[in-house]
Amino acid sequence: IDEDIEMGDYDFQISLLDEEKNSILSIPPVIGQIHINKHIFEDEEVITDTNEVNVATVGLAKTTTGEAVSVVDDEGNYIKTEWLDGDVITKEKLKMIYELSKTNKIIKGIHLEGPFLSEEFKGAQDPRYLQPLSIDKFKEYQECAHGLVKYITISPEKEGVEEFVKYLVSTGVTVSLGHSGATFDEATKAIISGARNFTHVMNAMKPIHQHHPSILAAAFYYDECYNEVIVDGIHVHREMVKFIYKIKGQDKFIGITDSLMAAGLKDGEYHIGSVPIIVKDSDCKLKESGVRAGSTLTAIKGYKNSKEFIGINDEIATKLWSLNAAKLLKIDDRYGSIKVGKKADFIILDKEYNIKEVYIEGKKVF
Repeated sequence: IDEDIEMGDYDFQISLLDEEKNSILSIPPVIGQIHINKHIFEDEEVITDTNEVNVATVGLAKTTTGEAVSVVDDEGNYIKTEWLDGDVITKEKLKMIYELSKTNKIIKGIHLEGPFLSEEFKGAQDPRYLQPLSIDKFKEYQECAHGLVKYITISPEKEGVEEFVKYLVSTGVTVSLGHSGATFDEATKAIISGARNFTHVMNAMKPIHQHHPSILAAAFYYDECYNEVIVDGIHVHREMVKFIYKIKGQDKFIGITDSLMAAGLKDGEYHIGSVPIIVKDSDCKLKESGVRAGSTLTAIKGYKNSKEFIGINDEIATKLWSLNAAKLLKIDDRYGSIKVGKKADFIILDKEYNIKEVYIEGKKVF
């Protein structure tokens, strides 16, 4: 990214990250042109846009909802900026991620975290874009993604959850439960129908009560279900991380980052789609309400935290951060561990756990 870049509209091909300059450029819904805004944080210039792509565990690209889109004429000239509803933007992003997946083999699929979520436990989700469960609507999304949606988070208290989950599972989509105030029984219906995971356990989730068991109780209760945990020590206290591990064991615990576009950048003001956020001391919160949003955690930091918080060795930590997620997604025959016959996706660390080399399908990319 040119440090002297001016605000305005530019043609582009792909999102860019310049670590030396602490600058990030994200791709908006309309492919072909981008509107650049500049923001200054602690004398560091960060180039941003209102939309972002977040690469999550095992190469799942995760979508969030933005609003701003540049309108161009037939010759690509900027006309104006319009504000679109979340459904339009979601579909554009799904198309965009599919196109990116053609040349970025690390993208194994899309995690659709919304819009079928509870408003009460929406977290950083924009409530204007939440929707009831709809198989037809999901089919629209999947068509835009060319079948790349492999994983979805839903709130099981929504009407029609059994039919919805059964349909998704029948098409090979992994269903996770989260952003929810569901009762134990409501969560159980979804699990019986085929749901097999709980999204960022203990966050955006109704807590346990001894007289009124909730979705969180179900997350711990069902041995066949995985639990995702944000291992930053902020979203879940380090002792609670170990508590969850003691319940789920090394085979059903999945370490995640739930990281945002601000991961790796300095404290300051950013956006999750259209929602303004503030990052302070690596803790991300919504600017308006102060509700905690996603994290700025990197996977290698989460890996090291897991070893420290739980007291496990590298062999087990690797399962938590790679193999278990691959098993959940039913791609462990190709990914998740280093083994003859599998795709050679792996990293090489030094003794201090700094990333020295990265390989994707056997090709060194870093």
